Amino acid sequence: MRAQTIARFSQWTAQFQQRYEMGSGGAPTSAFAYARGLLDEALARVLSGLPPRSRILDAGCGTGHYLRRMRDLGHDVIGVEPAAPMRAAARALAGDVPILDAVISDLPFQDRRFDLVVAIEVLRYLHVSDVRAALGEMMRITRPGGQVFFTVLNRLALNSYYAYYAVRRALTTHAGVRPPVHGEFTTAGAIRQDLLALGATEVAVLPWVIIPFVRPMYRVHPIMGRLTAGIMRPLERLLSAQRWTAHIAGGLIVVARHRGEDTV
Repeated sequence: MRAQTIARFSQWTAQFQQRYEMGSGGAPTSAFAYARGLLDEALARVLSGLPPRSRILDAGCGTGHYLRRMRDLGHDVIGVEPAAPMRAAARALAGDVPILDAVISDLPFQDRRFDLVVAIEVLRYLHVSDVRAALGEMMRITRPGGQVFFTVLNRLALNSYYAYYAVRRALTTHAGVRPPVHGEFTTAGAIRQDLLALGATEVAVLPWVIIPFVRPMYRVHPIMGRLTAGIMRPLERLLSAQRWTAHIAGGLIVVARHRGEDTV
């Protein structure tokens, strides 16, 4: 499954570059931009609390857009990306930022090295065993007092994506339908318990894309999508401030701090 995921991302390089170039400011031009705009706001809050020249790892850095953003804020950034075309795109975009060929479930770094470890839309594509290994690795290389920031799919999402995925998998088995891209789902409570068991504290599980009908409107027509996004984004932000909405959001943004004081 890991090899299949890497192969798929190798094929998606140009698509992801195009999506990022479309941007997430103003009225989002796509469902991708709408979701990433909300994610960017959460990440910006974490980055604003870091001291200058913090050590940051982007594990699964893709085409390097977040690497460049964090470097431009003055931080010491390293990327990890196992898909060669993605890695090449990231190097072209992020310039002098080191980018290693490695996987998030087996990171080639010493313990307690980073102030922040970021994994955006990585764990959702991995088998549950690799997800567990990845969480352990992220916590291992984060210094005491440092943070991890990552995204996961929500099994209980209001958009019923888990049910859709389960049906697609069943049809693959029984009707010969092409299998969907692997999706690994969890819940807010389960991911919180996983992190606490690994030594995390201050675990915040934030809702990501609560309102389910913005994406369908983009499929109807881009103009319909932009109009809907412009109307719904303020409501999305308002709902995101309510803790209960994490239980029904399409995705979850997880921010956790490593327990203990930094002794370095």
